Amino acid sequence: MNDEQISIIASGIVVIAKLLCDYYSKSLEDRQTNKVILYAEVSDTEAQRIETQTGQRVYGYTHSIDSFAMRHINSHHGNQTKEDARNQIAVTLNDIALIPSIISNPDSVKSSVNKQGNNVLIYSKYFDGMLCYLEEIRTGRKQLATVSMWKSKC
Repeated sequence: MNDEQISIIASGIVVIAKLLCDYYSKSLEDRQTNKVILYAEVSDTEAQRIETQTGQRVYGYTHSIDSFAMRHINSHHGNQTKEDARNQIAVTLNDIALIPSIISNPDSVKSSVNKQGNNVLIYSKYFDGMLCYLEEIRTGRKQLATVSMWKSKC
């Protein structure tokens, strides 16, 4: 990878981070907002890493997030008092801005199954605590849909 490619990738991450932060704020301000944002295509490199680490094939998929997920992150993982009881750190707007970095360069990716029986990916990345980002694999829509995000003390 050359310097120009690295610059383009970094620029893309900044643009996506701003988009997600703006949408996070809008989702919290307007509880009637509910739209899905397709914010990044899964690159071949990313799909290969996910397949190698989890066995899940996600070539041709797109990362998505909706306002329900944004509000879930805030209401379930954005309050420091609640997070203290779980020995965790509250998720902030700054953490939302890290989502593109988490998915593009995770420390690890694991696969699991949620309560509804759907396959999910759990990305982990250390940023002043361990950030975990959860996406559901939606095969019909070919989307990796945000479900949750939390931050653990390390």
